[in-house]
Amino acid sequence: FITVSGQDNLSEDILVQTDRDIYLPGEFVWFRADYVAGQHDANAQLSNYLYMELISPLGESVAASKYELKNGHAAGVFQIPDGLITATYMLRVYTQFQRNYLSNRFIDKLITVINPAVPLKGYQEKPDWLLKMYPPQSIDSGERVIFRIHPGAVNKVREIRIVDGEGYVAGHADFYPNGLGIAELNMQDTVHYFAETLLKNSDTVQVAVPDVKDLHILDYQWLESSVKVKINPDKEQMSYKLKIYDGWLQECCAFDVPADGRWYTFELQPGVSRNRVIYLALESVDGVVLQVTHLLQLSDPPEKIEVNTSKRNYHVRDEVHISARTTSEENFMCSVSVVKKGTFLNKLHDIPVFIMENPWLLPAFLDGKSIDDSSFIRQLEVALYVVDNYLENSGILSETSGKDPGDAWLPEIRGITIRGEVKNKVNGKPVAGSDVYLAILGDHPQLHVYTINEQGEFFFQLRHVYSTQSLFLCVDSKQGSELEIMVNSDFVRNYPSFFTDPLLLDTSMRRFIEELYINAQVKEYYSLKDTTVKQPEHKAIRFPEPDESVLLDDYIPLPTLKDVINEIVPFVRVAGKRDDLSLIVLDKKTNQSYGDPLILLDDMPVFDVNELLKIRLELIKRVSVINSIYVYGEHLFRGIVFFESTTNNFAGMKLPLSSTFLEFQTLENHITNTPPDLAKKSQRQPDFRNLLFWKPEIMISKSGLPVTFFCSDDPGEYEIIVRGIDKNGKIAFGSSVFTVSDR
Repeated sequence: FITVSGQDNLSEDILVQTDRDIYLPGEFVWFRADYVAGQHDANAQLSNYLYMELISPLGESVAASKYELKNGHAAGVFQIPDGLITATYMLRVYTQFQRNYLSNRFIDKLITVINPAVPLKGYQEKPDWLLKMYPPQSIDSGERVIFRIHPGAVNKVREIRIVDGEGYVAGHADFYPNGLGIAELNMQDTVHYFAETLLKNSDTVQVAVPDVKDLHILDYQWLESSVKVKINPDKEQMSYKLKIYDGWLQECCAFDVPADGRWYTFELQPGVSRNRVIYLALESVDGVVLQVTHLLQLSDPPEKIEVNTSKRNYHVRDEVHISARTTSEENFMCSVSVVKKGTFLNKLHDIPVFIMENPWLLPAFLDGKSIDDSSFIRQLEVALYVVDNYLENSGILSETSGKDPGDAWLPEIRGITIRGEVKNKVNGKPVAGSDVYLAILGDHPQLHVYTINEQGEFFFQLRHVYSTQSLFLCVDSKQGSELEIMVNSDFVRNYPSFFTDPLLLDTSMRRFIEELYINAQVKEYYSLKDTTVKQPEHKAIRFPEPDESVLLDDYIPLPTLKDVINEIVPFVRVAGKRDDLSLIVLDKKTNQSYGDPLILLDDMPVFDVNELLKIRLELIKRVSVINSIYVYGEHLFRGIVFFESTTNNFAGMKLPLSSTFLEFQTLENHITNTPPDLAKKSQRQPDFRNLLFWKPEIMISKSGLPVTFFCSDDPGEYEIIVRGIDKNGKIAFGSSVFTVSDR
């Protein structure tokens, strides 16, 4: 959750749901995003557009798209590219306004992509460490010793026990499949202890247990919207800096705290206390991190949604009727997903290894998951203790603390934004005052004009534009080749890489993945359609019908385009000297002449009349003119002349060196999941979809709502997942399992 400093009401939060958690390359990810803005008005909406990126472990954006937000919700779909390796990927859904913050913020969800065609290499290199020990913690019953086994060696370890200097066993340790381990024992101050690792090959490795960690520098108490802290008196330092970070390691608050043994209370920024994980970092006056500790807040369980099917067992292609209802009086906007059991992970078991070195991914791992298992909570506390030590010693907090993300990004209200700047290539200075023209070319043309500000920046907002569009940008300036137009990236693109462990599959998991893979191949082979594309209404921003229009084929051919303009086209004349020609438009009512009219060649702005008149006459089809003053937004055009060519390359006209073409990604078309109607006798294609049903927006109340879909031809267990959110941001969840057989 982020808040603009000093503007508590200007904040945005995005909650993301996907149809499942495990995918194969080439499959579609259906998602829904819920938007919450402001601290006080639940219906407020700052931004109207969302950006989605799928990020690989190398920090590369492998898929990106844009979606429209309506009434606080957005739903869409994107395809996972072919050829991706098996790994955990980050799904980031954000607004342009959220780009004011660090790039690791708003990693909303982690999904797993499994590619059976790419063999898993595992850990090829020999680990440079086997066991890491962390300073023990004092607890009521003694001490708690926490350690970590290298992920590449965890399968080689048979047992870990704590022994004293004489070799006597003081306690046995438990460790998880991810390598995290814990042991509780009573340690004597005068005795040195070791963690003795017994390997399956009968080798033994000993690592010394560090001294008990001193946690008495900082005492703290969390209150509802504030933190109460006390620092024990220190003769060397009179005061310390206390910084509070959210789970994404974004600095939220910073306070100066005297080291006098007194309690001080500090108010937190709105929303900080709602984070599941919060870190407190105590720093010296010269910025050295001395101590990091965490606060883990387990959220209230979600509102229960009762999900029932008409029966528990179905035959292939049977029709399934389900009912979903809330257990309270509140209404929830819900998504309903029906997937193969095992592809949606609601219960958490083991924390991924990469979280230890990338703790900013922990909120995305925990988000939307049920945390009610005492064993997992114990493991999570162990992991957070490891993270505390990592944050103390890695220097990562110093890298992110107070970091300026760069340019200021405003909320997109009127349309998708294109922003950039114009500079003089010779001296590197910004160019102000000239007009930048942006033309959308193709079947739905638009023209936009912006006057460059003092910083050399320009901003365009495109509305009613979908899919990828061809754009032309140019500057109305006499400086020509000295200018350079630079367009900012519309997506963040630049993300930190993160270590990810290879997914080592056991026998049962391999069989499950094979089923998913075969289903996906059958679906692709038979091209079974389960989507419907709603073609949006493109609204071209165009000019009114021209006052005059001349079709050149209706006239006797003349030698040059200049002759055509002077002899045939009414109200337009060529003026000026040989090397500096221009067009003049005559107002038919006032007989007033206008210089420098707007000239468009196939919807592309033209400012060099000399180059325009070099076009061969047979390449021009029509010339039209608006011979009056035309107000276009904040700009005034003194007449408009349209040239329509017979080519698709602007009649081969030489373009200014400062102009540029680019392919620009705009809003995605609205696509809905429409599973095939298997009740039709004509539906004879095999149906092996991994996703049986997806509906992103269904209002569910206590009175219930029926949902109907068909089983596929693939027998097995399927899970119905219903997730919702009410107008106040409260979460609801419900699920049910049914079986499909072919007998």
